[in-house]
Amino acid sequence: MSNADKGLGSVLLDRVAATPGKTALRFLRQGEEQTEAVTYEALQARAAGLAHALAARHAPGSRALLMYDAGIDFVVAFWACVQAGIVAVPVPLPKLNRSLRWYEHIAQDAQIGCVLGDPALQARLAPAFAASAPLRALYWVAEDSCHTALSPVAARGDDLVLLQYTSGSTGAPKGVRVSHRNLLANEAMIQSRWGNNAGSVIVSWLPHFHDMGLIGKILQSLYVGAELVLMPPAAFIQRPARWLEAITRYRGSNSGAPNFAYEACLRDIDDTQLAGLDLTSWQVAWSGAEPVRPATLHAFARRFSGCGLRAEALSASYGLAEATLVVASAHPGPTPLLRVDAAALQRGHAQVLERAQPGQLGLECADDDCWLAGCGPWMPDHRLRVVDPSSLQPCAAGEVGELWFAGASVSDGYWGQTQASLDVCQARLAPDAGDTTPYLRTGDLGFVDEGHDGAGQLYIVGRIKDMLVIRGVNHAPQDIERSVARCDAAFVPDGCAAFPVMAGGQEQLVVVQELRRSHARHADGAALLRRVREAVAAQHELQLFALCLIVQAHLPKTTSGKVQRQLCRTLFLEGRLECCYAWRRGEVDVQQALFAGAGQQSRRYGALGLPAADLPQSGEAATLQWLQQWLQSHCDVDGAGFDAELSFSAYGMDSALTVRMVHALAQWRGIELETEVAWNYPTPALLAAHLATQLHPYPRALRVKVPA
Repeated sequence: MSNADKGLGSVLLDRVAATPGKTALRFLRQGEEQTEAVTYEALQARAAGLAHALAARHAPGSRALLMYDAGIDFVVAFWACVQAGIVAVPVPLPKLNRSLRWYEHIAQDAQIGCVLGDPALQARLAPAFAASAPLRALYWVAEDSCHTALSPVAARGDDLVLLQYTSGSTGAPKGVRVSHRNLLANEAMIQSRWGNNAGSVIVSWLPHFHDMGLIGKILQSLYVGAELVLMPPAAFIQRPARWLEAITRYRGSNSGAPNFAYEACLRDIDDTQLAGLDLTSWQVAWSGAEPVRPATLHAFARRFSGCGLRAEALSASYGLAEATLVVASAHPGPTPLLRVDAAALQRGHAQVLERAQPGQLGLECADDDCWLAGCGPWMPDHRLRVVDPSSLQPCAAGEVGELWFAGASVSDGYWGQTQASLDVCQARLAPDAGDTTPYLRTGDLGFVDEGHDGAGQLYIVGRIKDMLVIRGVNHAPQDIERSVARCDAAFVPDGCAAFPVMAGGQEQLVVVQELRRSHARHADGAALLRRVREAVAAQHELQLFALCLIVQAHLPKTTSGKVQRQLCRTLFLEGRLECCYAWRRGEVDVQQALFAGAGQQSRRYGALGLPAADLPQSGEAATLQWLQQWLQSHCDVDGAGFDAELSFSAYGMDSALTVRMVHALAQWRGIELETEVAWNYPTPALLAAHLATQLHPYPRALRVKVPA
């Protein structure tokens, strides 16, 4: 019987029967040395015990919130849910002093029956959960309370395995329904396309609660019986070299990440570190979850070729949660790159000017063209159509249209949202198109090129929907706009537009906000900027790139009052917004095609050394001045704008930047610090005072080199 004919729970049992003593997972808590490992047999034993505890209180089909840090415990909990027939709902850990509204919505929307997490987390969250009506009644299940094993519950293909919650356009997250059939079909396609097998070593730092980390790494590894090497995301963000060092040490054959991770390696790994890297084992280095930049693939291939990396290992991929994970991925071999005419692309036609491969690409592009990376053919046994989103008719060859996808990997929709499920996951072409297949409307724009090898290469050129994808995470612009409009009385409600632009090779957030006429003349732009940056960072964990404050009634809208974000973006890029106040953190990339994501040229930045300063001699004062200098270097804060009592979020710091700051601070002081210290002591003054009370060594040096 093939895997496709079984439930997902049978897959692990097959692995245990075949190789019980084989290492299933190695965990590197700090991203370097192995701190824990588990065999397939031990993983099954732990999962079966926890499954027994779940089944004692919850019927198959019940939903459980999985609230774990990165590590083996999460994998055990997820597999226990599979074997007990419980629908897993993975979520990131809540941060201290942050609102629990997102978790409250999920608990109510999915009718969560219990929470799986360790006792220490339960104790830490107890006060906040006790104050929340939707959360206080939830029952916690911990692994150490389980002793008796449970035989896996028989599963049908349509039975749900997990709900993958994504950002919603109305502020409420939506749970994508992922079934056994969806997962098994997608895992089989991933295995086929990337050539994974029991001899593979898969290396991952991706979040376990995100579909790329969970489905593309954890479940794919168990599906093929491979070995998984796992580290927390913070370990990579602190020092990107850890990713490539783990591939070197454990002979990783498959590993991938969003585009920004490859940029981080280019930026932060210097020549002295290259000598210790051996990337000859890296067979598949895939890039996905955000626009794939050809210039990044090119630069990465050249930079690490001396470490044994083959250019043909680099592989662009495309997918989305509603398709389980992967829709298309390049075959092993060189990723095809196209230079297309930008003007023709904006008119909806892909006019190919030149073809290349990573390592061959010239970084200079003329003003009228851009480079795109091929995402490969779509997965076998599935259908992909390029469709005119207005007429719902298939597009002609070479035309740009919305990508529609159909097959066993496609979810049947969203939990509890019948109409949205029909509109998005079960869409139909026009009646006279001659195709009655239900399709997933991806909302993404692309085209198919047959000129590479006849296999039909998929190219992504932008999005119809206004969703922002920053660091691989979806953010609904409406949510950001709502947060900004509420942060000051000077702002006009429903007078905000949030949209992405390319800067430094990555999508960055721009906000345009209307000012009430009564405030426009005398508004304090710097103070309003501070409030917007704090709101965006605190509520969405994003770093603001640019803010434009405009007069009331000047925001582009349709006749029905809908914000025209794409027009607003165009006006911003062309410098045609009439602003009362404008601020931006840097320069946008030179190539800014109207189709977001169309081959933007990336930039590389080296490590940034803070100015050599005569720091005060007291530990607290020295730390405070270090923090001031770091914020000035990374958050565009001048000396007069520094306030030690302001929260870090007020400086516009997102989670990734906070992790980097704490890591740099720890290096400077010669100590170990957890990222949570910046959330527990959320201002420079509080953090400096806290560190002064600890018996830590004095900083090793006054001149500091901090990752940019």
